[in-house]
Amino acid sequence: ERVALSSDLFSEICSRSYTAEEIEAMERTLLNGLSWRCNAPTAHQVGLSILSLILPYVEIPEVTWGFLMDEMKYLTELAVQEYFFSTQRASTTALAAIFNVVNDTSTKEPREAIGAFLRVIMECFDF
Repeated sequence: ERVALSSDLFSEICSRSYTAEEIEAMERTLLNGLSWRCNAPTAHQVGLSILSLILPYVEIPEVTWGFLMDEMKYLTELAVQEYFFSTQRASTTALAAIFNVVNDTSTKEPREAIGAFLRVIMECFDF
C-alpha cells in the first residue's frame, strides 16, 4: 500500500527543527525551481538499486555482475517499446528483468541465492 507522508510527520522526524509550514514552503520552492519537472525513477534505475541491495550478500564474480547489470539494462530499455510495460510500475518491470536475466544466465547456486533475496525484497517493498 502506498502512503503519502505528511509534512507533520517530516516535522516530527526532524525533532521539530522545522515546522510543517516551513517544510511545505521549501517543497514548493524546490518544485518551482524545477518548474515542476520531476521524473520518477526509470526501471533501469530501480533495477540498479535492487541489485545494489543484493550485491553484498551474494558471491558472484565481478564479470557476472557486470553482465547481469548490462542485460537488465537491455531488458528494461527494451520494455519501453511495449505499451503494456508503460502501464506497469518501474519497480515491477525492473524486478521482472532481473528475474529473467538471473534465470537465463546464472548457474543453479547463484540463481537460487539471488532468487531468495529477490523474494525477500518483493515482500518487504510491496511489489
